[in-house]
Parts: sequence; structure tokens; C-alpha cells
Amino acid sequence: MKTEPLPYSLVMKNNRFFPFLILFFFPLFCEELEITLPTQHRESKVYISGCISDSKELSSLINYVLHEDFTLDGRAKIIEKNPLLEKAGHALAYSDPIWKKQSVDYLILPSLKDKLLSFNLFNVRTNTVKTLESLELSDNKEENIFLLHDFSDFFMEDFLGSKGIASKKILFSFKPHKKESDEEITSWTAEIYQTDSLGLTSKRVTFDNNYSITPEFVSQNNKSQDHQFAYVTYKQGLAQIYQGSLNGSSGRPFIHLRGNQLLPKISYNGKYLCFVSDASGKSDIFLQELDPYFKAVAKPLQIYSGLNQTSACPHLSPDNKTMAFVTNKSNNPMIYIASIDNTLKTRETPKLELISTPCDECSCPSYSSDGKMIAFSGRINGRRQIWVYDIESKRAHQLTTCSSDKENPCFGADNRHIVYNSTSPTTDLYILEIGQKKIRRLTQGLGDKHYPSFEK
Repeated sequence: MKTEPLPYSLVMKNNRFFPFLILFFFPLFCEELEITLPTQHRESKVYISGCISDSKELSSLINYVLHEDFTLDGRAKIIEKNPLLEKAGHALAYSDPIWKKQSVDYLILPSLKDKLLSFNLFNVRTNTVKTLESLELSDNKEENIFLLHDFSDFFMEDFLGSKGIASKKILFSFKPHKKESDEEITSWTAEIYQTDSLGLTSKRVTFDNNYSITPEFVSQNNKSQDHQFAYVTYKQGLAQIYQGSLNGSSGRPFIHLRGNQLLPKISYNGKYLCFVSDASGKSDIFLQELDPYFKAVAKPLQIYSGLNQTSACPHLSPDNKTMAFVTNKSNNPMIYIASIDNTLKTRETPKLELISTPCDECSCPSYSSDGKMIAFSGRINGRRQIWVYDIESKRAHQLTTCSSDKENPCFGADNRHIVYNSTSPTTDLYILEIGQKKIRRLTQGLGDKHYPSFEK
């Protein structure tokens, strides 16, 4: 029986690919084959066939990115390539017994000709095939990598029910190590860079020629045309929060407030920016309301100022009703959750709830986008490790155990991945998949890579 796959279109919107939901499904060999229904307990298995290609270099890139995206995602097992399955895949012989015998649930078959990339997708569970309309790759490796990440997220949504974080960008601050011949580099030189979820790309996005740190992505709910972010720079002498853009345009001051401004964090819905300022003479927590275009509205509101206390690292919950931050209220730096819903209305000091943990010197709290968890860094057995606090059970769970110190965790949009940086023996970025505790190193080489921020 000969079958012809029907097209599945993709459209581009703001340089990102979104499925154009006109789906065409059709059964294959439905009179002879029995459909296998998935069970709730069996892990999905995906086979990514070798790319049929006239370019060895592009073929290797396609195979590598797709394989690593699914491996990092952690929700499906990638079946390693073997000659029998390659023969079945490349011949487009979607033989149900072959794939069922190998317990394969989904087949991804890429093909490339004259830089036109297309995919055939075989869903063994439903015995259906889809063909994605061809899209042209470019000569720019970075663009091709993000295009493949978009495809990976689409496949995950189609096969596994929701997108992953493959296509999400990561911002970080890079402080180069000074060599004797580097006259322009000082100990106070750092810029903001962008990388992808696998650490395959690196792009500089600020050019302040100063000390720029702690980038924070703006929510994509805002109406700005470019991917924007907040960050701190010392180009005016004091630490100030600036507004930057991934297009590399010059940053501009964001908040007009005397004193130093540090550690900006933007709410998940883009309505608020919280930060630390010493405008009162010590480090206090402030909140700045934003309009839909990422512009400051009125003056910032002081949320918390404790007597003889130093406060830092504020982060708003997704519903904007609570804020987690660090303060030395009990002498030892610990994380507190403040109920700020009433504070925004009455300007009264919020009530604080201490997060109980088995570690000390807790810092850098980061809410998950579903509001159920807070990731943070805490010291135990002489090392700083990454932890996650379950808000409902009020219990903290240690995620990392190796001998290096780790800080600045930031949740991915899927609530299953956390990006963070080590501080010893090198300062580099890592990404952690919580379920299976898979860790991938994202950066290499000299220089300090720290303060990572996931795209929302």
C-alpha cells in the first residue's frame, strides 16, 4: 500500500517558529496492523533517524542537536541508532512490527537537500505519519541551531504533550581573565552574553565596556519588539539597572533612584521589577511597577527594610502575591517569604515566613513558573549546593552533591530545568534536569561565566 504524507505547515513569527494548526493525520496499513496504546507507566521512546543529506556537516549538526535536546529534556528515552532501524527509516518503510519490536513510540526522520530541511514524523502509538513543510537552513550556524531547537520543542509538544526548553535562550555575565597583553581588560570588565540551552552558541549583547552583571529576561508578554532584559552596570559609577536588548543596541538607564541598584528580577507576567537599593543608607527591597512596554510606572515602592538588616536577592511569585528574598534578620543569611499582596495596597511591612532548610547561608531564591517550588543555593558540609524548596510540603531537597560550589539558580519555563553557575574550581554555567538529576555543562574556557537567566 502506497501512502503520501500530507503537509504540515510552520509559520514564522518574530523569528520563532510556531505550529500552524492545520493537521492532517492518516492511518498506515490500518487493515493489517494492530495499534499499540501507550501505558501511563512506560517511558516514551523516540528514535531519531540519521539525516538523509547532501551535506555531511549540516547532517551532523541536525543529528547532534535533536539528540541532545531530547536527552536534556529527560521525558523520553532516545533509542540508539542501529542498521536495522536505519534501513527501515530511510526506506520510509513505516513497518509497525519493526518499531513495536524495538518498543519505539515515535520516529523522527530528517532529510536535507540543497539546505531545505524537512521531517517525516511517525507516531507508532497512533499509526500515523506527518510531514513538515521544508524550511531552508542558512550559512549561519547559530541561526541553524536555534531553528533546530524550535523543531525539537515542536516535536516534544506533539509527542510528549508540552514544549521543552530547547529553544529558550540563556543570558549570563562574562568576566574575561586578564592577560598581560590585554591592556583594555581590567578587573572591572564584564559584559552580558547569550547562549542556548545546550551551550553551543555564544553571542555578546552588551557593549558598555564596563562591569555589567545579573541580566534578567523581560517576560514575552510585554509589547516590546525585541527580546529585552534588565541588567546592572557600573558605567555611571554607581550600580544602576539598565535596559538592554538582544539586538545589541546600547543600553539605557531604567530606574531613576539615588544610590546603588542591584539584583533586578522581573515578575513572570512582566508587571513588576523587584530589586535591591541602598537609597535609604542600607540594602532594602524595592518594587517597580511596569507598563506593557517595559517602562517604569511612577516611583518604586520600598517593600522591606529591616532594622540593622541587609536584604538581597528578591524574587516574585508568579501570582505576585508573595516575594522570596534573603535577609540576615537572624544574623545568618536565610530566605524568607513575604506576603506582599496587602503591602501593595496598604504600604504596611509584610509578614515574613522563614524557609526551614538543613543548610545555612541560603541565597538566590528563584520561583518556578507554576509557583510550587523555590530553587536556591545553600551551604552544607562546607560547600554551596543547589536546593529546591517545595512550598506545599515546606521541605527542602538537595539537588547537587559534587565538590564544587554552586550559586544563582534560575528555573526554566518548564519547571523541570534549572540553570546555575559554579564558583569553584571554575566559574561556569550548568543546566540541571530535576527529575533524573541530569547535569550538562554549558560553558568552557577561561573567564567567569555567572548570573545565568533563563528566557521566560
